[in-house]
Amino acid sequence: MHILKTNVGTGEIPKPEILGLSEGDMPGSVRIACASNDAVNIDGHFGSCSQFMIYQVSADEARLIDIRSTDIQDGLEVDDKNLFRAELIQDCQVIYMASVGGPAAAKIVKLGIHPMKLPGIETIASIIGQLQTVIAGTPPPWLAKVMVLKQPIDLDLSGKQRDDYHRASQRNSGKNRDTGC
Repeated sequence: MHILKTNVGTGEIPKPEILGLSEGDMPGSVRIACASNDAVNIDGHFGSCSQFMIYQVSADEARLIDIRSTDIQDGLEVDDKNLFRAELIQDCQVIYMASVGGPAAAKIVKLGIHPMKLPGIETIASIIGQLQTVIAGTPPPWLAKVMVLKQPIDLDLSGKQRDDYHRASQRNSGKNRDTGC
């Protein structure tokens, strides 16, 4: 995790160091985007933040792997600013932000990204710590799915657990695969 300190002489916050990530690094991790204006806090509205801080997060490690500016390059015509921003983070599974409008949230979800609107401004470090705690425990099914983890099955089930498991398996196996009914 990076720690940012203000340059006493200029009052500016230096950009944190971006760390590399190779294929196969950090198994059981999730890629997140944090809407930020200062590279320290999740303080940005999806449609107006200055950058997305991109982290790869596992239970015991977090790496800043990219900082993506939301500025539209000169000469590039963008018909839909929210779609442009969503496409900037389309390799992420989750986005944390201070605020987002309904149409923008729909575009985010359509790209397979799980939007997380925070109730107030929080530090990126705090949110990553909370996420790491969830990953280290039993992540909710939506998170386990995006992490490409399978929920562990305890093969030493008690009688009632075994009966419940078999009943659920039978109900699920009888469903129509197309309709889920």
